[in-house]
Amino acid sequence: MIKLYKKDQPDHLTTWRWIVQNSDQEEQQQKVSENIKHHKIIYDFTHNFDLDQLGNDIEEAKALYGEHGWSSNNSKDGKGSPYRGFGLTWNPNKKPFANEHQSVLGSNDRSTFTYEASENLNERVKDEHRDTLGFSVRTKASNHKSIGTLLDNVNCTLVKSRISTIYGNTPVMCTSRPFHRDANVFIGTRVNIPITTDKPYVFDLKTLPEPLHLKLGHAYSWDTSTLHRVISMRPCNNPRTHIVINVSPWWDWNVQEECWQTNEFYGQIHPIEMVYEGHIMKGLTAV
Repeated sequence: MIKLYKKDQPDHLTTWRWIVQNSDQEEQQQKVSENIKHHKIIYDFTHNFDLDQLGNDIEEAKALYGEHGWSSNNSKDGKGSPYRGFGLTWNPNKKPFANEHQSVLGSNDRSTFTYEASENLNERVKDEHRDTLGFSVRTKASNHKSIGTLLDNVNCTLVKSRISTIYGNTPVMCTSRPFHRDANVFIGTRVNIPITTDKPYVFDLKTLPEPLHLKLGHAYSWDTSTLHRVISMRPCNNPRTHIVINVSPWWDWNVQEECWQTNEFYGQIHPIEMVYEGHIMKGLTAV
């Protein structure tokens, strides 16, 4: 087991870059990527989670903790953004600071939606928006009723997770919406669970032959570093809400020792295969 202590992390490195510089992470990634068994563009699972109860409890949590918009330097408070929700994790030391339930929803010093391959790595530093592993503290809303029960099925450290609600009745969410990319699956492995939706909402992944409607009763995972977007094919008055679960697949946060430590999957199994085989989250059955 490798342990890297938070007190030793320099300010000029994101948690991930610091981990890579102090471990054989990249060599282990290469090894498992050459031996992946299940090759799919998008991984589809079924589940028996109570979506009605989750939907009700999400609305309760919004009433208690707020529904926050995506923050950027064009909309510093996120008000008016059609991409809304609340965080399930946060970073109390985020720079610039954002409150507990807004923390994962963008950053008021940035114009791009999230990661971009063209960005200067030197601009990614400890505790800023792209420091994915910095967002590892559970929010109050993450423990609210059935939301907390659902998250009890997650076996790895949660990072940068959220409730995501999209309002499809604005031009911003229609077919002209740009693609974006997120961190690769070794940094953060996602499980996306639709809670409420409507037919116009589609997930558009650059490597898919056509956009895909993500169905209720299913959960999905994919390589989030591939360009993708969510759009409404036509104006839609019914919002779309998903739970976006994001975990650190190979490095666990040790709260007592305040360190990141490797787990039993490090260098042994690809993160997507961890989802497929039930190591990331219980209650999912591969289609």
